[in-house]
Amino acid sequence: MAHRIGENCIAAGVPERFDRELTLRWTSRIADAVDAGDDETFDGFIRLHPELLEAALLGLPGWVDDDGRV
Repeated sequence: MAHRIGENCIAAGVPERFDRELTLRWTSRIADAVDAGDDETFDGFIRLHPELLEAALLGLPGWVDDDGRV
């Protein structure tokens, strides 16, 4: 998954925005949430795991400053 997200950044013309470590933390966190309890719908899944909607939950990407600005 991380490889494909990196390719997507390249295709979009912003390869510097790919943060492999952050991507791996997010995919791992989502996998943990699925293992802990899933729902058949996205809305149900988010009700069970609302923290996943927090953009800075696992850190900001390197191209965003501490104030959340690009």
